[in-house]
Amino acid sequence: MFDTYDDELRKSTVVFIENTQENEWIYNRLAGLAIQCNNERYGFDLLGFHNNLQLASYAEGDFFDWHLDFGAGEISDRKLSISMQLSDSDNYEGGDL
Repeated sequence: MFDTYDDELRKSTVVFIENTQENEWIYNRLAGLAIQCNNERYGFDLLGFHNNLQLASYAEGDFFDWHLDFGAGEISDRKLSISMQLSDSDNYEGGDL
């Protein structure tokens, strides 16, 4: 199921990828990269994925403004976020992190 966001922070279409046997390969791949990055740079005590993976799609004019990936409630345990570009950066402008 896709969710559409259109507010001051972002305009995009998002789907969450559940951690199922079918999707286990991508969870394992990203977990391995997150662990490697964490070991090389941060040294956080990571416990695993707290939320399902989020896949965001951006059409022309869509955006995700500057923000921090932590806050109150459920996301207060967030220690490390991963962003992976899936499209060719020559196909659009922007997208800098």
